[in-house]
Amino acid sequence: MRWGIALSNANSIGYVPDAVGNGQEALEAIERVSYDLVLMDCRMPGMDGYEATRQIRRRQGLGRYVTVVAMTAHALPDDERKRFDAGMDDYLSKPLEIEDLAAVLDRARGRQTSPPRRCRPALRVQTSGDRADRAEEPALDAVIMASLRAQDGLLDGLIETVMKEVPQQLQRILASLAKADGENAAIAAHSLKSIAAMFGARRMQNSAANVEQMANVRAIENARSEFEQLQKECARVLHELEMERARPVA
Repeated sequence: MRWGIALSNANSIGYVPDAVGNGQEALEAIERVSYDLVLMDCRMPGMDGYEATRQIRRRQGLGRYVTVVAMTAHALPDDERKRFDAGMDDYLSKPLEIEDLAAVLDRARGRQTSPPRRCRPALRVQTSGDRADRAEEPALDAVIMASLRAQDGLLDGLIETVMKEVPQQLQRILASLAKADGENAAIAAHSLKSIAAMFGARRMQNSAANVEQMANVRAIENARSEFEQLQKECARVLHELEMERARPVA
């Protein structure tokens, strides 16, 4: 689901993309097909994007070089170093914008020599004061929603998938935190953060980022506390998406 917009945007600018579910599947696909470029999600269950890229670099030997572009919501210096050390060539920040994708594809084809576009600043952990300031913020970004509506059939498909995936990821976080499994809780929270970014759901995005960060450092009790807020924000977003689905067609 997280690749829905990326695939649609790639098609719209003349590329034919394939999608796989994790790093291991990416390696298997590259063994079968001579791809020009790989868009690699940095955070995936099982083999993540960093390890998959390292494996690609080890296997390519003296053969044809494969350009690997990271798909990431992270812009911290340490994350940039991880991408470089893994052998990634460029990166795209989430939420994905079609102009950024086109620029990266142009660079990969050698039509541009400009350096990679800098990511947006990383999300910081919100305080209660931040939440009060955002109390009246809409659940969804109006500009992003208008853009999604303009892409025939895309929004309805995304909403249908999100309605199923959000509850699944919330349940995964809950079960992981119950076992003090910070790693899997962080992966699920990261998925929710990506979903929120697709629709400009900033409150949900920030709350998911908080859970992810806390789970990453094994601050399980803090993550459990923030999870309650995340559940509320997810419910708010799902309600608005349900209302969107019920909108009469113009």
